[in-house]
Amino acid sequence: MDKRQAKFQLEYNVKCVLNVNFAFKLFVMLLLTGLIAFVPQTTAEQVNDVEDVTHPSITPYPITVAIEQLSTLVTADPQQTEQLLVTFKLATTTLAGTHFVKPTLSDNKGSAHKGSANKINTAEQYLLYLIEAQIKQFYQQHSQAISLLNQAKKLETTITEQQLNAPVFINLYALLAKSYVAVADFEQAYQAKKRYIEKFARYSDEVKEEKIALLTQEYEIANKVEANTLLSQQNEVKTFALAKVKKEQHHQQLLFLLITIGVFIFVVLFLRQLSMAKKLLLLSRTDRLTGIINRATFFVEGKVLLEQMVIEQKELSLMMFTVDCFHDINNDYGHAVGDKVLSKVGHLVAETMRARDLFARLDQDNFVIMLPDTDIHKAKAIAVRVMEKISRYDFTELELELELSQDISLSLGVVNIKDASANFDGLIHAADLARYHAKRQGNNQMMNYATINEKQERRANSK
Repeated sequence: MDKRQAKFQLEYNVKCVLNVNFAFKLFVMLLLTGLIAFVPQTTAEQVNDVEDVTHPSITPYPITVAIEQLSTLVTADPQQTEQLLVTFKLATTTLAGTHFVKPTLSDNKGSAHKGSANKINTAEQYLLYLIEAQIKQFYQQHSQAISLLNQAKKLETTITEQQLNAPVFINLYALLAKSYVAVADFEQAYQAKKRYIEKFARYSDEVKEEKIALLTQEYEIANKVEANTLLSQQNEVKTFALAKVKKEQHHQQLLFLLITIGVFIFVVLFLRQLSMAKKLLLLSRTDRLTGIINRATFFVEGKVLLEQMVIEQKELSLMMFTVDCFHDINNDYGHAVGDKVLSKVGHLVAETMRARDLFARLDQDNFVIMLPDTDIHKAKAIAVRVMEKISRYDFTELELELELSQDISLSLGVVNIKDASANFDGLIHAADLARYHAKRQGNNQMMNYATINEKQERRANSK
């Protein structure tokens, strides 16, 4: 079994045994690994933070302390850096005459570079170009900054890939992107920024892999310390794990059963609540005694129906009637018998109505019917049919006296929308007035509101 397989086998054993000490160490190591994974990879400002992370210690070119300090200072104070850079150039050879030290095979292995101390090597010249470019950017001289950065790019062929992947060298592409944006060359800016992100991601991956390798080594050492104890407890752990799995399965089955019962109870209660809501809605809309719609519902639906007929310019008639001698029935036979009469009248009239008609009980023995798409002639025909049905019905089924049943009839008033005000209250008033005149003429009578208006006009003209 290789090291990787042993690692995962031991990790499984640790989780099963629930060793607190080892689990705490594992948690700390995984936390550090997770933090490394979130090393920033997109902005130039994050480079300084990454530089603190352990990276390869062997650099093909040594960088003097002065240049490192200038690279750090230029971000915070470009003007002071410019002054120090002039002093640095005077103290060393001029840039035009600088002899660069190129890498050799021995350089890649970490040996010292040949050359005198006053000569600037390629990597240092690369960084000096970057420092000068940042100063030019500070003074908004972006074209010159781009030129300096491109000169630095030409030196990349003589610098090892390992050194070019360091954050301070990668910063070249972030500076290029900034200057290209300033001169409105967005294509070049995009390519430079893309290159910067790629190189920074590569550097971050290398750092992360190195750190993970270090943590893995520490982890394997800790595993070896705990290996003997964990191996001796392996059989016990397996038994414990199997018992735990069975217990969890039992709990899951019990939980599923409880959830099923809860859902069933909820559905039953919901259906019951829905049924009760429907019943309450029906009771709020209908008259308890007769089963037809009540006054409140009629006033709501009647107004809507009237507005619809007016908009569509259709006929509409309204019929209102009362039961003759109803007060005598209540006084002579009691309210129980009166309720039976009203209920039967409502049932008989409802049988005569069409599906689109609105039939409602207003109060006591007063009823109203709204007849959509019905002219006055059709309304009068319907009224006659209703009156005949009531007058011919044998109310002895309700255990009434025969002579009283012959007196049960209707006094009915009818009005058409053309003969009265085209608003709901005016139409109700006109129908009620016609019903009142019908009742004054005797039992089982019908009166058209238009006839009342004609009589009133003739009286007014005769005067």
